[in-house]
Amino acid sequence: MGVESSPVSDRRRPRDGRPGHVPGSDASEPPMGGGAVKFYADIHRTKKSGEGFRITYTTDGTTFKHTDCFDEIPAGPGDKLFMDTIPPQHTDGAIELLRRGVEVYYLRRLTLLEKIRKEHKLPKSARGDIRALMSIEEGWFRRVT
Repeated sequence: MGVESSPVSDRRRPRDGRPGHVPGSDASEPPMGGGAVKFYADIHRTKKSGEGFRITYTTDGTTFKHTDCFDEIPAGPGDKLFMDTIPPQHTDGAIELLRRGVEVYYLRRLTLLEKIRKEHKLPKSARGDIRALMSIEEGWFRRVT
């Protein structure tokens, strides 16, 4: 007896043929529907002396990536980047994102981040801060121009 494919299973297979892959499901691909992608980033110090900074970012709150500069974030025209703060060392990177057509936003009040983190019982880490940023309304962010 051979295995026959049923019409139901053929309809569930993604068009690109990769089983289990949903187009637009990772940050390197555009989302389905062609809408803007929202990136959330936490900028934190790498050393206690405060000399270096590390950027942790995500689009979905489950997959986190790390970088040392804004240039490496795969955001394109029409995308939005929400972050807690912009250190002076990274202003050139933020300006480059603006030139690429990315809308850049930073949090107006950093004390709000701590309040949300405590309300949702999130850890004091880069991932916890990003999840807190994701739950804050867009009105609390100021657009960089």
